[in-house]
Amino acid sequence: MKLSLRALRERADALFAAGRVSDAAYYYVAVLERVPEDINARMSLADALTSLGMPQAAAPIYEAAADLAIDGGHPLIAIVACRALETALPAAKPRCEALLERLAAVYGRDSDRLADVGARLNALGLDDLKVETRKLKLCAPAQLVERAVAVGTARPADMAMPFKLPREPLLSRLSPRALLGAVRGCCVHRLPAGHPLINEGDAGSACYLVAAGRLEVLKVDDLGMPRQVAQVSAGSVVGEMALVSGAPRSATVRTLEPCDVIELGPEALAGIGEELDEIAPALYRMAQQRWMNNVIEQSALFSVFSAQQRRDLLRHFQAHQAPAGTVLFRKGEHAKGIFLVFRGEVDVKAEGRPTQRMRAGAMLGVTSLMRNEPAAATAVAATHTKLLFLPGSRVRMLRDAVPEFARAVGAIAQHRSGMINLSSLQG
Repeated sequence: MKLSLRALRERADALFAAGRVSDAAYYYVAVLERVPEDINARMSLADALTSLGMPQAAAPIYEAAADLAIDGGHPLIAIVACRALETALPAAKPRCEALLERLAAVYGRDSDRLADVGARLNALGLDDLKVETRKLKLCAPAQLVERAVAVGTARPADMAMPFKLPREPLLSRLSPRALLGAVRGCCVHRLPAGHPLINEGDAGSACYLVAAGRLEVLKVDDLGMPRQVAQVSAGSVVGEMALVSGAPRSATVRTLEPCDVIELGPEALAGIGEELDEIAPALYRMAQQRWMNNVIEQSALFSVFSAQQRRDLLRHFQAHQAPAGTVLFRKGEHAKGIFLVFRGEVDVKAEGRPTQRMRAGAMLGVTSLMRNEPAAATAVAATHTKLLFLPGSRVRMLRDAVPEFARAVGAIAQHRSGMINLSSLQG
């Protein structure tokens, strides 16, 4: 039977998960003999040897994987490989430190190896190349280890390496010194499928960089049931919203498959030192962008638009800071647009009704805007509040161009009288 190399690697992963580690190692070797650029297969092969009680054999493969990942545009995998090397063979700590120093020099701010449009080493051919499984070369266990170390550490002379590498969105904002401090202080988590990384409602003092694998983001709906609202994959940052806002975790994040995740917690952030201010704005922008994406993707209000239209719509939202006491709109005035509360709290005051305190996720101004009538209440920032604002001109343009949008907004305006909590809009 012929299998693509990707299918062969997936079979190896399944065998590893089922406890057939020697068989898994055999298939990882077969993949690497044909596609030595597959850094993930190198990592899995080293993991298999470690699981078999052979850390001395695994160590040079971890080291080779880290070295190749640094040169190939995969710094997060390199960090994981260094930690795995040190865990498997504590005596290898000096080698790990040398690798991390090289990583910091290559990926630190102002490195001449980086470019706005860089390239990564990719395992091309995993889908196109096929192998006849019956013709795979069998060998004795001792020979398998010898072959594993040989292919796991090899870097063929004709392997095409990127000339310029892409910046890592967070780490490359740091000087080499601060970057090294961050990676020295970080924690690496190698998690199985189905493992919770973040729990909704918990306090958050760290963010996480996904080096490998896929995770799902879950939120509890109105019926108390967890519902998947997003997936994240390698290269993503998760947990940054609670870190920058100080608010409890807004969602649960759980692995869908085995994942390697790098935790930037208090020790790593302390290692960054005074340069923490360099990445704080980037974390804040990521948090804001993720929140806006979630609003657009999950809201029934915007579900009438295509995915491309929703992405275009995001560009028209404006971010505003509202100190406590700022009036967003007054009773009797026309709202100038739709307000989304990103962070902070807003009090909505109307005669004859108790004051309503609106928190992150609330939408205000809909009724006044869509009915073109004065607001029935006054909205005032109760705390220092971050708002996202969609101007009325843009809303009216969408209303006139997309009848379904006009109907959705009209129904919401009628139902909530201008004050909507986005949790009710999630489909």
